[in-house]
Amino acid sequence: MTATHTCRRALLKGAAVLTAIPVAVSAGGVPLFDVVEDLFPVAAPIPAGPDLSTFDGRLLAAADWLSLPPPPIVYDEEDLQGGVMLTPELMAWFRENDLRAHLGWFFDGGPAGTTADEQRTRLMQDREMLALFNGMDETEQGIMLQAIERFADPSIPAEVIQAESLAKLDAHRAAKRARAQ
Repeated sequence: MTATHTCRRALLKGAAVLTAIPVAVSAGGVPLFDVVEDLFPVAAPIPAGPDLSTFDGRLLAAADWLSLPPPPIVYDEEDLQGGVMLTPELMAWFRENDLRAHLGWFFDGGPAGTTADEQRTRLMQDREMLALFNGMDETEQGIMLQAIERFADPSIPAEVIQAESLAKLDAHRAAKRARAQ
């Protein structure tokens, strides 16, 4: 049961209690407000979307979030549970769209508790970071990788690592511009 269902059930129980409370009435006998409707409006139905508990659903959701066409899915006919086969086309789709880091989420739902919104945000951020990283030359990538490794050391403040890395990147880019002129 999700938090939404638990919350909705609690609200409905509260609404049942409130219906027993007398409602304020105007001099003309018209209710001033309906306690249940004012305090607990009926929520709009949740739009149907891909089923994120299945591989197909996660694949369709990610394709939709990233505005990508989903790849063809081939099922293993010998697998009683109908597992998805790792075809070259499927793996090429993951590789071409920089989604290999998320294979765990696609195939088994990934870490427990990851919501669709969190996963969507991670997918978008990872794609942006990969695009930036792939746009760097080898020296710039090396500077960034060193910074990432240094972040694992808790004795060095993150601000120091960031400042030093940015200074190295700026110096490298200035030297690169000077050579180009």
